[in-house]
Amino acid sequence: MENKVENNPVVEDDSPVYYNTNHLSLIAILSGVFSWIILAGYITYVVISILFLKSQLTNGVTLSQVLQDPSAQSWIYNAIGSPFMLGIVFFLVLQGVSLGLNVLLELDVNSQD
Repeated sequence: MENKVENNPVVEDDSPVYYNTNHLSLIAILSGVFSWIILAGYITYVVISILFLKSQLTNGVTLSQVLQDPSAQSWIYNAIGSPFMLGIVFFLVLQGVSLGLNVLLELDVNSQD
């Protein structure tokens, strides 16, 4: 005699067809965490760039004298200003994704009740 066990997956009729709420919740949490990690990384990069600039100011050269040179202004914009703004944009986009997915999940939970 053979004992056969049938493995039939249980399918819930109430589950959404296009997305899984557990996956969306995980993506929302991870995007929130990654946004803070990215912001911290870009701020660290900007601080290191400022310290590098400060270390280059030797022999009595002041920052106002350096800023008169157009190439120094370009370097400051490219090395400090641009990455800082890019980090803020990435942070805001990932926070928006996290918030949007959390709102979607909350609306889904409220509509099922």
